[in-house]
Amino acid sequence: MEYQIVIARYNEDIRYLLNYSNISIVYNKGNDNIPINFKYINLPNIGRESHTYLYHIIKNYDNLANKTLFIQGNIKDHKLYPLNYYLYNKNIFIGKKSTHSINFLKKHIDHKGKYLNELDNGDLKKSKYTPYEWINLIGIDITQINKFEMVWGANFSVSKDLIHKKPKIFYENIIKYLEYDKNPEEGHYFERSWNLIFNHSIFLKKKIILYDFFNFNKNIIDKYKSILDFDYIEEIHLWTTNIIDKNIKIKYINKNNYIPIYPNIVETSFSFNINNNLNLLLNLKNKKYEFLFEICNIKIIDYDSSEIIEILKIDNYLENYIICWKNNNLKLIYNNNILFSILIDDLELIDINIKSKDKTIINYNTVSDLNIFNMINYNNYINKNFYRNNFENYYVKDLTEFILNH
Repeated sequence: MEYQIVIARYNEDIRYLLNYSNISIVYNKGNDNIPINFKYINLPNIGRESHTYLYHIIKNYDNLANKTLFIQGNIKDHKLYPLNYYLYNKNIFIGKKSTHSINFLKKHIDHKGKYLNELDNGDLKKSKYTPYEWINLIGIDITQINKFEMVWGANFSVSKDLIHKKPKIFYENIIKYLEYDKNPEEGHYFERSWNLIFNHSIFLKKKIILYDFFNFNKNIIDKYKSILDFDYIEEIHLWTTNIIDKNIKIKYINKNNYIPIYPNIVETSFSFNINNNLNLLLNLKNKKYEFLFEICNIKIIDYDSSEIIEILKIDNYLENYIICWKNNNLKLIYNNNILFSILIDDLELIDINIKSKDKTIINYNTVSDLNIFNMINYNNYINKNFYRNNFENYYVKDLTEFILNH
């Protein structure tokens, strides 16, 4: 197809595009009162227009039109060029752009009017990053530029060749910042960065984490070990609903207060066995985390604030735990199962401390770095927030799709 118009619609009247209906596709997130002339696809109401644009790119990456106009259902409050100009002009990216200092991106958005009301009401989910931090995080390196151009209103056309300057996995991974809510603040960040996403030449590639759904067994692990020979594959996560063996070996020692233990840490992992109530305190360079091992659950606590970060349900006490810290990821692992993972900037382990109210021994050793894990999956679906929150420095991709494409 030479030209296509992608329309991000909620409940807007799109009859202004009737003359272009033969080359248009409507992605509809509201009511179905769409003129019969238009082909349309219903989508869940998440991620604003940016989610629609990325959804189209990902689903049609190998079959994009030579030139695509991405446009919102309502353009009354946006200043646009004549529609023909977006499609038939030879420029590879067309949008009404304005130039700004890069400092414009280095602070959180000062929302006004309805957006401020949405933020105050909790209807706009605030990002933990500034736009500047977020754009660099997704792989667009803007650390060396002083000015940038943006397209207010996010109505623009772009060529297939320009989209293909970045791999499909890039778009698959930035859409995760839009899938977690109907109105994420990152939707506003995309508006500020579409021109940078497509046109900025300094693009940082990331290593890949692959995931898939399997019941855990050794044959599956052996089958996929060869994939790790690719130097750009960091880890493989095999999700399962099967939780763990219970071959518990009990050993005892009596300690009531936190005491430091100093394993000979020659790797970036630390293994230990437990039974009964045990508290494990990890003293990191800029943070402390406390792991409370109790009957049927593990509590992970921010030690300084006493805030419970997560409660993991387990089947009584388990053995063969591993604490692993690598590439700013801190993980709690059991039998090659990642039970918990958190991303920590400048992660450096200072020491490990334990205490127990019962007679409990902790046997500990260093272990070699692991890169295939069986992921405990209580809800039987990939938790996209898990990857968005804990593996932002990686691309994350479906293992089966990766194999089919290689």
